[in-house]
Amino acid sequence: MIKERLARTGVDATVIQDDFMNVNLSTADVVAIYLSASVNEKLGPKLMNELGSGARVVSLDYELPGWKEGQSVKMLSGGVSRKIYLYEMA
Repeated sequence: MIKERLARTGVDATVIQDDFMNVNLSTADVVAIYLSASVNEKLGPKLMNELGSGARVVSLDYELPGWKEGQSVKMLSGGVSRKIYLYEMA
């Protein structure tokens, strides 16, 4: 579904569905995640080690523990309050 949406918008992106711990993220510009706080806590060090300067991480509903939040956006989606956390690697 996401690949079709990206194609319709003209966004040039590679969608990878795999175990995060098995994927080399060093060439990623943007990483979008929707994982629990406990999984984000385990994933945080990998993102820190592999993502380059200027790369962005977008997380739906769950922050990355210990990371300095760059920006957050609250929204209503289908009657449910959601929060998007935005981070940028230094």
